Amino acid sequence: DQPRSRGLGDVYKRQTLTNFLNYNDATGAGKYIEMFNKMSTDDKQKKAIAETHSTALKLLIGKPAPTFNYTNTKGEEVPLENLRGKSVYVDVWATWCGPCKREIPHLKELEEKYHENNDIVFMSVSIDQMKDKDKWLKMVEEKELSGVQLMADKDWKSSICKDYAIRGIPRFLLIDKDGNIMDKNAPRPSSKEIKEVMANLAMPK
Repeated sequence: DQPRSRGLGDVYKRQTLTNFLNYNDATGAGKYIEMFNKMSTDDKQKKAIAETHSTALKLLIGKPAPTFNYTNTKGEEVPLENLRGKSVYVDVWATWCGPCKREIPHLKELEEKYHENNDIVFMSVSIDQMKDKDKWLKMVEEKELSGVQLMADKDWKSSICKDYAIRGIPRFLLIDKDGNIMDKNAPRPSSKEIKEVMANLAMPK
């Protein structure tokens, strides 16, 4: 039983460390990786953590935001680079996601408040399956969703999920005017924190 217990311990520790790296700033996380590698006897677990850490290091504040290029409701491609010069608040969601839908009224409220501000862009990227494209289009229309509405091409396997280590939704991202990461796990529209962030972004620089 002992090796099995140790193996389960490795899995639990890896999951805890993975969650930390995916949702938090990974600055200084190297020491935790070292500790894990000393404690773990499973090479697969070590490799998985190394890959997660590598992705997290690419998402540090100030690093270039991984690019993506998805189509809007009219079928037009919208590359992320096209929005350079503006702060971009990205909502990664899906029509089947209850918590995502609960954020919609708050997101609409935020968008309405900063609608006249040309320096801030609100973008929503659906990771619905392609077979549900009509369902997505219908919800965008019925709920009168504004901002830049895009649909990713391969649901959970889309580059936005891989590159930003998105394992659960809703997930919000903030990208600065230079196209760099401002926050890979930004506050939700329903939070108090995002109101402060937006007010700061809207201030004349």
